[in-house]
Amino acid sequence: SYMFLSFKLELIVFFETGQFENGVTLAESIERKIETYRTKIRDTEVMQYYFFISCCCFGTGDFKNSLKWINKLINLGEPGQRKDLYMHSKLFNLAIHYELGNKEHLDYIIKSTYKFIKDRKKLSAFEKVVFQFFNEINDKITRKETENCFKEFYFNLTKLQKKNIDENSFKFFDYVNWSKSKIADTSFKDLKIQSVLNS
Repeated sequence: SYMFLSFKLELIVFFETGQFENGVTLAESIERKIETYRTKIRDTEVMQYYFFISCCCFGTGDFKNSLKWINKLINLGEPGQRKDLYMHSKLFNLAIHYELGNKEHLDYIIKSTYKFIKDRKKLSAFEKVVFQFFNEINDKITRKETENCFKEFYFNLTKLQKKNIDENSFKFFDYVNWSKSKIADTSFKDLKIQSVLNS
């Protein structure tokens, strides 16, 4: 329906422009509408709301709620269509657990997510870069090591971007600005707003 389409577009715009709080505020009314019309909405639609709500929570630094929403999505199970969205949710889940500082758990999820994707298809260049990063970052102890890890991640991602490799993968969570925020020691939100002003 148009109402849900406009919700989705609003959520995406809020995430892309760094208006994370607006996305989080919208989440409550979306959830109420989903509950009311659940039988009429496809799972893949619901997944898109959950994904971008989770991204907006992440952007506000509310990683607990970000995890709550991504878990709701993952628990819906693998869809027949929009497998890309489901795979990207599993990848994004790694970033959330990293921010929550769940080191031991992250180790386990990296391995199971890697296996999940590898069992279904050949890993894309983008996925390889993301897994390489998470495998490395989890062992890093010092601040300097961590920063270098994010620098390498940022470098590898922008290299793919410049060559237009895996363009679709960049439409989900914004790892580029996330890694940049860690290197520049600035907020993810400010960088999202900045990239809109620069575009």
